[in-house]
Parts: sequence; C-alpha cells; structure tokens
Amino acid sequence: MCWGRKGLIQVGGFGVILRNVFEGVGRRVLAALGVAGAVLVLQVGAGWAQGNQTDIGSEPEGSVSCKPESDCKIPYEILDGQETDPYLTFGKQPTKKAVLRAVTKFPNAKYCLIEASPDEFLEDVLLNWAVIGNLIDLDVCVFRVAAVLDDLQMTRRWLSKNGFQVNEPVTESEAVMRWYNYSGTGATLVGSIRKNQMKYRLGWFERLMVHSLTVGITFNSQQQPVHVSSSFTRK
Repeated sequence: MCWGRKGLIQVGGFGVILRNVFEGVGRRVLAALGVAGAVLVLQVGAGWAQGNQTDIGSEPEGSVSCKPESDCKIPYEILDGQETDPYLTFGKQPTKKAVLRAVTKFPNAKYCLIEASPDEFLEDVLLNWAVIGNLIDLDVCVFRVAAVLDDLQMTRRWLSKNGFQVNEPVTESEAVMRWYNYSGTGATLVGSIRKNQMKYRLGWFERLMVHSLTVGITFNSQQQPVHVSSSFTRK
C-alpha cells in the first residue's frame, strides 16, 4: 500500500490496453448536425502506451499513477471529507448557471454514487441514477468520479461496471488539447449504453427517440479529466 495524491492506494497487476477512439467536437456542433455523438478512430501514439510521461513537466510530488504492470485500487472511504478538484468544462471552470447548479448539487463524488461499504473499491461503486436529473448532472458526476480515480484505466473500468460499452481511448495531440485549454497531449475515453440498459430517467418523447446514451471524457497527460460531455444518440 502507498499514499498517493488522492489518498490510500492499493497496488496489484494488469496489462497495458492500447487506445483508439475519440469523442467528437462538442454539443453545439453535434446539435447542428442533428446527431448526438461523433467518434474519430485514430492510431495510438507509442509515448502514451509506454507509461505516464507528460509533455509539460513531471508528475506532482507525492502522486501515484498506475503503471503498465500495476493495478491501483482506491477505497470508497477516501470520499469522506474529501476536497474535490474544481469542475472543468473545456479545461475551465464553468460560468453558466445551469452548470453551476449541478456543481453545487454534487460537491464531490460521494453525492453521485450509491452508498457503499468503506472498504469497497471506488471503481466498483455504482452511479446513483436516481439523483441524475439531466445530462449536465451526469457530466458533473462522471467528472467527479474520474477526478478521484485519477487514472484513465480505472475510470474505464468504472464506466464498464455501470453498464457502458467503453471504447479503447485515443491519444490527443497538443493541437486538439488546446481546445481544452491545456498545453500538452491528452486522451479521450468514450462509453455508450443502450436505452434498454440505461437507468437514466427518460421522458416520454425521449423514450420514443433515444437509441443510446454516450459519455466522453477528455484527460490531460497526467490522466486528470478536463472535460466531460454526455449526449443522446437518436434513432
């Protein structure tokens, strides 16, 4: 066991998973096109697959990342009294009132999850869909959990545990990451869940029109989330 930047972490083993999918360009563009999500398949860069190297400086002192040969585990109890990283949208703190309401509603990840035993691993704890009232709520909650997990592969497993079919992540160039107000490379993770499998409360019109729900998370080179975007795929 060791103490990392986010708290107590247990270490075990898992293999490297290559990454190769990207989310899309944002809700306004997607809405204008009449589609709910976009995926761009790219070739994964060798630098990301080799480890947790960054393009701007080194890992923060005292931080712990999951190396290719390890498997980090974070206990649920870490959420008690935890100070949460600021919620970001495109790498900046939000200003829209609707988003700020959701940020206040979910001050940390514990407000988003079903209550679990203190020793249960965070990546195994389920999202509390009963408190998710809209897609902005979902964005904030997914961001909160990803920020605590502080690891792309753990976030991927958490999404899978919650029923999402998760594509392998793709590395993002410095040019792409400028859209997220970040200087360096990053990665995007996309997961989707079909209507008949999701626990999100759909209105009657949405039940007729929606095919699936997609969530995209963009991480910086230190595997910290800088943006989350969820959307419906229409029939």
